[in-house]
Amino acid sequence: MIVNREVEMVRLNGVLKGKKPVLVQFYANWCPHCQRMRPILDALEKENSEHLIVERYDIDAPQNARLLEYYRIQSVPTFLLFYDGDQVWRQSGEMPSEQLEEVVRKYE
Repeated sequence: MIVNREVEMVRLNGVLKGKKPVLVQFYANWCPHCQRMRPILDALEKENSEHLIVERYDIDAPQNARLLEYYRIQSVPTFLLFYDGDQVWRQSGEMPSEQLEEVVRKYE
């Protein structure tokens, strides 16, 4: 199982090395805040698909345990934005779509 936990870490690190900003969401299916953020994130991903990568990780999936530990995820939803491989923004909790869009636009 340790190998599987490292796979997601290695995969995300590969994505972060790309040229596009990467928005990462840590969520749980049972979380009402995460459920309300889902359509907002879906729309943001669709509208910005040419210049933004969106990654989503379920905190209850065993293969994501290493990511939760590494990024110190303690609540959901938690959003991380990476630009040129560096984490440039982090926020936990539900937020309006305009706030999320504003953050993403800074790094287009």
